[in-house]
Formats: sequence, structure tokens, C-alpha cells
Amino acid sequence: MVQHLRVAIPLLAHHYKCLKKQFYLTDIESYSSLSKTIIKTRKAGENHQVVTFTLQDDNRNRQKRPCKTCPWRKDKVGIFPAEAFRHSAPTGYDIPELIASGEMPSTFACHKTGLKAPSTCAGFLVAESSNHNLSLRMAQMRGEDVLSGVQKGEAPLFDNYYDMAVANGVPPDDPRITPCWRPKKNNPDR
Repeated sequence: MVQHLRVAIPLLAHHYKCLKKQFYLTDIESYSSLSKTIIKTRKAGENHQVVTFTLQDDNRNRQKRPCKTCPWRKDKVGIFPAEAFRHSAPTGYDIPELIASGEMPSTFACHKTGLKAPSTCAGFLVAESSNHNLSLRMAQMRGEDVLSGVQKGEAPLFDNYYDMAVANGVPPDDPRITPCWRPKKNNPDR
């Protein structure tokens, strides 16, 4: 474990420097001092929108458990349009794919909290694929306990973004979701 961390931390630091340069951030402090930043909002179907945001340091709001209509719940497939999952796909990208895509590191926002009080979705936080989210990995490097107080709940959840998106109508070969992390058994190309 320690040996793995020794490799992962310099690798993440390198990726962070690349992202910092790519997004014209002048120094680590300027990125870390941002508390809540709405990166963008996009319409997804008639009644939905996708909010992409970042929360830094101790300002990270998080849901404590998946809500009754959480898209990560396997029993709630079809509530949200496929377009919403296409928009949010970069939150499921593995770190190298995120950097190659040019997307800003972000987390999967809770659909209930919207623009007024953006928070990270509990279903996203407990999913196996969140271990590969650059924004969460950087928070952990800063010493933040991203799972503090978060519970999985009783409903079965998707383990990764790719499977959730496909179950909700995104074609499996859609280039927007193919960079998403998933276990090797489901992704023979990796």
C-alpha cells in the first residue's frame, strides 16, 4: 500500500501541474482558495439540467446517503434523460482520460441541491469509480476525508459511471462515456 501511494502521489502531482497549466491557474493556492465554483450548467431534456461544479477544502458539501431518486440507484433507471449522463460523463473518467479530454476536474453533483447549494452526490461518492476521480483524489491528497459521514444506504447502486449511463440509455460505444473508468472485466481494452 505504501509503495502504491509513493507512485500515485507524484503521478497525481504531475497531472495536477498539467491541469494547472492547461486551465491557466497561476499557482496551487489560487486553485485551492476557490470555495464553490460553478463551471457550467447544461439543459438535459425538458425538465432537467446538469450542474458542473467544484468545491475545495472544507467547503465540500456532500449528501449523507443516496436520496430516493438518486441516479446511482439501480432501481431508479430511466428517471433522468440519457443526455444528462452524457453531460456528466467526465466525472466518471479515469484520471489519464480526464487529462487527455481537457475537462476540468469535477465531481458528480446531487440532482436535488442544484445551483443554490451544490453538493456532491452520495451515490457517486460510494461508487467504486469515484476512487478514480481526479477531483476527489486531489482532495484526499490535501487530507480531506471525502467520505466523512456518507452512507451507502439500502438500495443497490451502480459501481461505476459507465454502467449507470448505459443502463439509462447512453449507447455503450458513445465516445462521451467510453473514457469512463470501469473494472477490467467490463472493459477488455484497458
